[in-house]
Amino acid sequence: MEAEQSERNFYQGILQIAVACYHLGNQNQRGAMILLGEGINRLQPYCPTYANLDLETFLSQSAELLAGLQASLPVPPLHLPQLRELTP
Repeated sequence: MEAEQSERNFYQGILQIAVACYHLGNQNQRGAMILLGEGINRLQPYCPTYANLDLETFLSQSAELLAGLQASLPVPPLHLPQLRELTP
């Protein structure tokens, strides 16, 4: 709540994708698709990396998940994207 606007957008994007994954766990594909799309759009300006995180890979995996949902392909929860820290 006290973050600057640029950081706030980053945190909101991460949270939107996290909540999308939560929706998937509850079989709410529509909610997951909406939040995945919003989270991806919110995080794109921070690519390829931000806060020492590999956002390019994270967003690529998130977009792949979204495409699978849109095509009505089953997406097992074990393949949800994870953030990876970059090594300095």
